[in-house]
Amino acid sequence: ATASTIGKFYIVLHRYVVMRSGSMVEDVWSERTSYILTLILLILSFGRIVPLFFNGFAYAVVDGVKIVTYYDDVSIVPDKIVSSSTYFIYSIVTIILTILSSRELYKLSRNAE
Repeated sequence: ATASTIGKFYIVLHRYVVMRSGSMVEDVWSERTSYILTLILLILSFGRIVPLFFNGFAYAVVDGVKIVTYYDDVSIVPDKIVSSSTYFIYSIVTIILTILSSRELYKLSRNAE
């Protein structure tokens, strides 16, 4: 979920950069910039799952067999905070960039007339 949210942020940011450039050419980012953004995406996504390997588990006994039902509350609460924060920041930044992109599109359409 974090990777897809960051990926959607990149899409919105790219749309704004393209609109801002005025040339409507989509290759406004260099190949190096694209690689760096992809690397950041992978590192952040991987960094989010590493703590899951060290979390505790909640167990239940079903028919005399002990099974893992979910992560314990100590592990879940920080993860929920990080996930909620990621979505909140994404929402705010996306709204701002969408408004700015709309303004740029309006300017371009006015200049085209």
